[in-house]
Amino acid sequence: ILNQQALEALFSNLAREAGLEFQTVSWNDKTDFQTQARHMARTRIFITTHGSVLNHCMFMAPGEGVVVE
Repeated sequence: ILNQQALEALFSNLAREAGLEFQTVSWNDKTDFQTQARHMARTRIFITTHGSVLNHCMFMAPGEGVVVE
């Protein structure tokens, strides 16, 4: 995501105003699958680029999450 810093600042401010928690998570080849699944189970808004990482959406709570690709 080319404008990741700007998006993080925007969503952080919006979340704070709404009394919500905002957290950015970055994975690499050392991040175990259990940790990734645990992060996704807590995710309500998932913003990502197109690609295989979209498969992680299957761990989001049904009917409670939004994906922005």
